[in-house]
Amino acid sequence: MKKSSLLKMKNLPATEEMLAVAREDVPVKVGSGWNTSYRCRYSGFARSSVEGGILKVTLYDPDAMRLGGTLPVYEIFMEKEKQQFLTYDRAHDKWRTAKIDYLEWQAKGANNVWISAVDDAQIRKYLASDEKSVYRAILKFQRAVRDAELERRHRKETDPWDAELSQTPPLPKDWERWVNKVGIQENYIFYDYRRGGAKYGYCTYCEKEVALKQRPYHNAVGKCPRCRHKITFKAKGKITEYLRSPTECAYLAQKCGDGFVVRQFQVSRLYRKEEDAIVSKTSCFEKQRIFYRADLSSHPYHWGWYKQRRVRWVQGIDEYINTGMGYSYNEYCYQPGSIYGKTLSSIAPFLVRTGLSEYVRLCRGHVSPNWYLAAWESLPRIEQICKAGLFRLTVECMENVKAVKSCIRQESETSLVKALALDTHRLSRLRTLNGGAIMLDWLQREKCSGRIIPDHVLHWLEQEKIHVSDIDFILDRMSEQQVCNYLQRQKSGTRDSLRQIIFTWRDYLSMADKLGIN
Repeated sequence: MKKSSLLKMKNLPATEEMLAVAREDVPVKVGSGWNTSYRCRYSGFARSSVEGGILKVTLYDPDAMRLGGTLPVYEIFMEKEKQQFLTYDRAHDKWRTAKIDYLEWQAKGANNVWISAVDDAQIRKYLASDEKSVYRAILKFQRAVRDAELERRHRKETDPWDAELSQTPPLPKDWERWVNKVGIQENYIFYDYRRGGAKYGYCTYCEKEVALKQRPYHNAVGKCPRCRHKITFKAKGKITEYLRSPTECAYLAQKCGDGFVVRQFQVSRLYRKEEDAIVSKTSCFEKQRIFYRADLSSHPYHWGWYKQRRVRWVQGIDEYINTGMGYSYNEYCYQPGSIYGKTLSSIAPFLVRTGLSEYVRLCRGHVSPNWYLAAWESLPRIEQICKAGLFRLTVECMENVKAVKSCIRQESETSLVKALALDTHRLSRLRTLNGGAIMLDWLQREKCSGRIIPDHVLHWLEQEKIHVSDIDFILDRMSEQQVCNYLQRQKSGTRDSLRQIIFTWRDYLSMADKLGIN
C-alpha cells in the first residue's frame, strides 16, 4: 500500500445522522454510591468504504462530534489480499503501524460502537469475520497480520534448525522394549495382601506372575525370585489410583550426516488400577538432541518454549527452567542414564580420541555422554585418564575440572604418568584405590618426599577431603600417619569439624612460634 494513494481515497466525514445521535447521546448515571459513574450509550463512531480492493475504516471521537466536528481521529486502511494495514492519525498528521487496541480511542475494547448497518455488513464481508463488533473484527484481522509477520521473522532463525533436525534418524525397532527393560530401572512386584503373606506376585520386569520365596512387605526392597532384578514390593490394596515410577534418563546415540546425534529421553512408567488388575503405560519423552560434527563441535537443541509463543525444538541446552517462582537448574540436563548399546559401534570412529567408549564400559552403560564430551572439550586429558582406568578421577573431571587441572603438573607431556608427576607404581596404586584428585595430590607429595603413605591413610584423607595444602604446616615435623592419628583423636573429643580443628591447630602453632614457645 502506497501512503500517497491511500490519502487520495474518498473522504468519509461524519454524517448528519451520526452528529444527531452524538448530540442526543447524553451521559446517564450507572451504579450507586462509590461505584457511581456516567456513561454514554455509544463510546465511538465508525464509517467504512472499499476502494481499489482496500478497506478504509474511519473512527470518530463522540466529544468532538457533539461540538459539530465531522473529521475522524483515525483512518485505518486494510488490504486483505496482501495482508497489510496502516493507520493515519488525523490529530497528529502522521502514519502509525499500531493495531486498533493501541490507538488512543475512547471505544477501545468496547462493543458499543455506532456504525450503520450497511457499513457494518461491508466490514464483515470484506474481513470475512463473524465477530460481534467492528472493533473485534478489525483487531482479529490485524493480529493475524502481525502473527504472520512474526512467523516470517522467526522462520529465518528456525528454518536452519529444522534442516538440521530433519536429519535425525528414526528410532530403533526395539527401542520401546529396551526402554522398558533397560532404560527404566525401577521395577515392582505387585501382590494381593493375604494373612500369613502373599505367595504370588506380578513382576513388572518379567511381566509374569512369580512365586514369592519370602513374605512381602509394602515398599520393601528385594529381588525377583525369577529374574533376580531389584524390585520394590507394592501391595495392590495400598495403591490408591495410580503409581508412577521415578523419571529417569535414557540416551540414544546414532550416526547422523557427517557426524552423530545424542538424543536424551525422560522415561517413566505409569501403573493404574483397573478393577483387580494393574495396567501400565510407558512414557518416553525426548527432551534434548545434541548434534556432533566430525570435529566434535556440537549444536544442541532442547524441546521447550520458543519466544514464549509455542513449544518446539529450540537451539541451546535447557540448563535452567522456569518453575513459576523463578528459574532453577534443570536436573535432567546432564543426568546420567542408560545408553542404548547397539548403535554405539556405528559412531565408534568419532569417539576414538575421546575415551567415551571406555567411559561407557567403566560405568556399565549408565552415563551422561553429553556431560562427558563437554568435559573432554575443556580438558582433553580426560581421554587418557579414562583409558587408564581411573574411574573416580574421570568423574571428577566432569564434576570439578579445575581441581583435576591443578593436579596436572606437566601439561606439555604426552605421557599421562609424566603429566601427573607420578611413576608407574603410584599410577597403579591410584587405579587400584580408585582415587580422585585429593589422593593424586597426596601421591604426588609421596613421590617428592620419598615417605610412603599407607593406603588406609590415603583413603581417610580423601574421605575427609583433606588436601596437602591444608596440613603442610606440620608435615615437616610429623608423618601423614601421625597427622591422621592426631586428627582422629582430636575429633573424638569435640563437636568441631575437622576443618575447624586443622584451622585451630595451625593458628596455635603460628602463635607459639611467634612467642618462642615449644
